[in-house]
Amino acid sequence: MKEPSSRNVTASWLARLAVGTIAACLALTGPVAWAQETWLSALGAVPASRPDNAAAAAEEAEGSANPYPVTLAVEYALVSDYIWRGANFSEAPRERTEKLNHQLDVSLSADLKDLNLPDFGSITFDVWFEWYEGQRAFGPGVETTLQEVDYTLSWSYEVPETPVTVELGWIAYTFPNATGDFYSSYEVYGSISLNDGALFGSEDGVLNPSVTYYWDYDVVKAGSLVVGFEHEFDLSALGDAPLLRATTITPSLGLLVDNRYWDKALAPTGHKSTRLATVEVGLKAGFDLNELLDIPARYGGFSAGVFVNFSDALREDLLNDEFYGGATVGFEW
Repeated sequence: MKEPSSRNVTASWLARLAVGTIAACLALTGPVAWAQETWLSALGAVPASRPDNAAAAAEEAEGSANPYPVTLAVEYALVSDYIWRGANFSEAPRERTEKLNHQLDVSLSADLKDLNLPDFGSITFDVWFEWYEGQRAFGPGVETTLQEVDYTLSWSYEVPETPVTVELGWIAYTFPNATGDFYSSYEVYGSISLNDGALFGSEDGVLNPSVTYYWDYDVVKAGSLVVGFEHEFDLSALGDAPLLRATTITPSLGLLVDNRYWDKALAPTGHKSTRLATVEVGLKAGFDLNELLDIPARYGGFSAGVFVNFSDALREDLLNDEFYGGATVGFEW
């Protein structure tokens, strides 16, 4: 790991950036008439989609029906750096030039009721692969550029008559180039997310807060608390052009509270501290390729996106500030 850099962006600056980003998106996504109303009330007025006509909407709904009880989703991402909970895992000490990072996510999900089980939420099995072109720069003995493979099994449930969704999961992290105890590690996690639209007089969520706690019970035996906020803005409010109908802008803000995890994983000194480790702001543009390229929904859902994130390291003794970004393409059926 490289030496920690001095923090060039303060937490207060990040807060202003997050607020400014949200305000800019609001300015872009609303018609002029919105200026006469509060932005909170305007959020509920944005249509989720704008089909050309009712017949086209009906055809799309009919064509998108999946005959199987399981949903398949695949997403590939090309990113400048692999940043995980504030740490950079694609910054080799002997790396001469910046190398790209490839990530592939494949998941299968299903509602329990569709599997002839009690109607009590949904389950998802997810496999995530990560290749790093500069992997061999970490040292001798590295046999593959495949740096990590993760397996996740999760259950989520929308609590009836409430805006709350809960999720429980198990994650197996494996590292093909590692040996011994460091070849794999395991976590369990619990998450609560809130559709906070009702608090602001909107049917859709506004800040969409979520809180997730991860506990590594194998190698590290420590935890991480992640608090997140985000809101998706639909540019179809600007007009009927295909690009506008197909585009969404999503600003986000994330806080990572380190519950002794990095104290043990990066610098096993025996310290037992729980503190705010990183503040991360992000901005993503998503594109519905079915809408943009007029692909019938019966062929599945195609998507693409670009994103940039800045992670401000408050734990300067162990982490660095990171600015990174990338592009994604996805398919769901």
